[in-house]
Amino acid sequence: MTIRAVLFDSGHTLAHPVGGRWFPYPGFFDIASKHGHEVKDGPKLKSAHKKVMEYLTENHHVQTLEDEKAQQVDAHKILFDELGIEPSDDLLDELAHEAVHAMNMELYDDTRPVLEKLHERGLPIGVITDARPSVEERYRQLGVRDLIHVFVVSSQHGFIKPDPRLFRPAVEGLGMPPTNILFVDDSPDIVEAAMGLGFKSVLMMRDGVNGKHRHLRKIGALAELFDLL
Repeated sequence: MTIRAVLFDSGHTLAHPVGGRWFPYPGFFDIASKHGHEVKDGPKLKSAHKKVMEYLTENHHVQTLEDEKAQQVDAHKILFDELGIEPSDDLLDELAHEAVHAMNMELYDDTRPVLEKLHERGLPIGVITDARPSVEERYRQLGVRDLIHVFVVSSQHGFIKPDPRLFRPAVEGLGMPPTNILFVDDSPDIVEAAMGLGFKSVLMMRDGVNGKHRHLRKIGALAELFDLL
């Protein structure tokens, strides 16, 4: 089947977190310190963050930026409770605003050129990401949202990859069957699941292609996609 569209994962495929990790996000420690709490990076914070992620995973259906901010207030309450800190409402509000609106990611050097080249070739582009509504706004701020035809955010549908129900709006938005869509993700399990749904799929290995996952097609840079089109 001819490839007529490309569907991308976001994190570690098109973009990566500022500072090398998604949490603690930029500004977290400075904001906490400004409000009188010297939070230390380390095992205790990591354990507290694990509790937060459990809460966010169990409460994944978030439609709007306003909903996301309210959820972040609750998430930070859990975080500080685990740390034995009593946060003020002002601290919670500022941290929630930072979590939703601060730029916490940057594009890989090859992302914009490849998206532009795909766009010039007339190939519709999609993004499907396990994230919350603010991620789309960040792509807008990074100046590439207009190159993306369909943007599927898992929290707005209540499912995460590789649930077939999350792939459905991407397929509908691109206007063609999975057999005509090349899917790119950094998770081997998700790539394999997408193959089962009919997508031609490729594993992104930004740290270097190696001998693992021999049954999967692999790339180390986005420009290699053009050899598959």
